[in-house]
Amino acid sequence: MPSDTPNNRPDDLGPNKKDVAVAVLRAVLGSVPVAGAVLSELISNIIPNQRMDRIERYLAGLGHRLEAATSAEHLRTLLVDPTNIALVEDGAYQAARALSPERIERITACVVHGVLTDSVSSLLKRRVLWALGELDDQHLAILRAYATPGFHAVDKLRPRPPISLGRPATLEEQEAVGLWHSALGKLEQMALLDFIPKLKPIDNKYPVPQYDSRGKPEGSYRVTVFGVSLLVAAGLASER
Repeated sequence: MPSDTPNNRPDDLGPNKKDVAVAVLRAVLGSVPVAGAVLSELISNIIPNQRMDRIERYLAGLGHRLEAATSAEHLRTLLVDPTNIALVEDGAYQAARALSPERIERITACVVHGVLTDSVSSLLKRRVLWALGELDDQHLAILRAYATPGFHAVDKLRPRPPISLGRPATLEEQEAVGLWHSALGKLEQMALLDFIPKLKPIDNKYPVPQYDSRGKPEGSYRVTVFGVSLLVAAGLASER
């Protein structure tokens, strides 16, 4: 039987890669008189502690939700499944980087949904969780708005185009429009939104795409099946 020595314990509390990285960063910051001291303290204490708090919040929420949703015997069976183990681990990595309790709630909901759902493939479960990690709060708000019937939810989020203001747009307004279009582009690139071009028939025969004054194609967006899966898993939409 192996002895309980530091060489035989993978979770030994001695120096590890994180400790070495922190030491190197602190040494570099030592050359910066004022800010260096503050940033050194941030690196060595605040950041690791905050990350541990985030992971603890994630694991506590995960445990409570799973125990409330199924029996202890079934839960033991679920948590030895390799896919579910991977989901829990992936969720922990995301939780460590989460910037708010609300984001940890979304991550927890996504993991719980994946663990408890038998009808979804293992690949889709992990890909949905990965996609969640690639999106910020604005992405999620836009995706949810497009999944909401009607147009009011989208209009509430969409910034007014500078040309409609009747005056030169401020830098903040220009940035808001840029962020909006950037978010739409990413959601479309990740196959969470589909762009439906506006077509107009010529001579009532040949529908052709329509373009606005900037030369951009006109049309609308709709949430894809993958987008709905993400919203449902994250607790932002109900099953259809």
